[in-house]
Amino acid sequence: LPISLILIGLLISGFLTGYQVYVAEKQETKEDQTYDSARSAMNAFITERLGASLRARYPCPARLDRGPSDSQYGQERRNADGTCIASADGSNGIFDAGDVYIGAFPAKSLGLSADMMLDAHGNKLTYAITKSHTLDDALLSNPDGLVVVQDESGLSSVNAPFALISHGKDGAGAYSIEGGVVLPCRDGSAADGENCDFDDAVFKESRVKLGNSATFYDDRLAFSLADEDDDEWW
Repeated sequence: LPISLILIGLLISGFLTGYQVYVAEKQETKEDQTYDSARSAMNAFITERLGASLRARYPCPARLDRGPSDSQYGQERRNADGTCIASADGSNGIFDAGDVYIGAFPAKSLGLSADMMLDAHGNKLTYAITKSHTLDDALLSNPDGLVVVQDESGLSSVNAPFALISHGKDGAGAYSIEGGVVLPCRDGSAADGENCDFDDAVFKESRVKLGNSATFYDDRLAFSLADEDDDEWW
């Protein structure tokens, strides 16, 4: 090949690599902002209720299976007795998974714009919440949660009131903005499958690991109202 074509190829390759890095950094920044907004909104929700004697609690999940045109989109689904509207099979858009409810992040109930329900890849954030924490006054007597967040080895874990999950670039196990499953959950065949099986209170936090193997992981979790550093094992 002529030297000029080789040089052009190198320039194009360098540009594409730089652009991919730019896109990845932009997505990470967007997700940082979303997680920060979610933490702030949940803190405000709890603090406001404490200050106004409104019986402090966490919000119930919103439905995973609803799109922006639906009145239930982004709204918590809660019964009068404080329990959340859920079912074991998720047929009503929220999963009853033993000690936790699992659904979509209820951004609109927290006073956030609807786009705060979405991760950097345009899919819904999954929100898991300890059942007892949606009840009135629950936080006064039971501050610890039953959401179990394991490290990448699966040998260590912490308990948290909630977990907020982005299912990563591949979208496996995620729900789209319109409420459909983006890609089936890889439960049992990838490390991040634990975050989308929706059958128990266990979730996994790990470094990003790509490739076609059982260690594949591209999710991101938040499980602390404090800051991002409290959501990392390393």
